[in-house]
Order: sequence, then structure tokens, then C-alpha cells
Amino acid sequence: MQRSAHAQRTGPQAGTPRTASGSPSCTSTGCCGPASSRRPRWLRTRYRKKLIGQRASEGQRLAKVLEDIDIKIDSVASQLLGKSGRAMIEALIAGERNPGVLADLALGVPPQDR
Repeated sequence: MQRSAHAQRTGPQAGTPRTASGSPSCTSTGCCGPASSRRPRWLRTRYRKKLIGQRASEGQRLAKVLEDIDIKIDSVASQLLGKSGRAMIEALIAGERNPGVLADLALGVPPQDR
């Protein structure tokens, strides 16, 4: 960030607390705030995109494992990690194997036959 020519000639603002090194103190510049406010926006955005990508890959990995053991939840629940998909997975973990009971756990509008 560039300072104006006037600010470069006059130095820091009057009344700005200084440390022993002569630079403005940490509290006046705001660098000691919460961690999220210190990170630049582009870094937070990159981190959020990375988290979203990891969540998507975990969902794809889970779908592949379920399809390998001949369980196809994708035809009933559009989002495997959504509310319906998680309910079905929890029922499978609890030992439920009846497809009708598992399909009843699907929330929302049932898919139309083509």
C-alpha cells in the first residue's frame, strides 16, 4: 500500500503510540486482532475453497465405497452428505438392510419415474 507524498514527508500521525524500535505499536496498527481479521481475504477464500473441495472428495469417496458393496444411495438421495443421505448412512451403520425402510428415510419430493 502506498502512502501519499504528504504522509511520506511528515511521517506517522501525531499521537500514534510507538515501540522502542520507533515503529507504530502493534495495537494501533490492528495486527493483534483476531486471527481471521489478520489474514488477507484472498487467503481466507483459498482456505474456504480447499475445505469445500475436501468435503466434495470425501463425499465421492463414500459414494464409491457404498457402490462397491452394491448400495446405491445416489438414486434416492441427491446429496449423499445431505440430511437424507446421512440418515440413510446412519441406518446402514445401525444394521438396517431393508431397502424400503432406507428409502423412507429420504426427505422431500420423491423422484418421478421416466
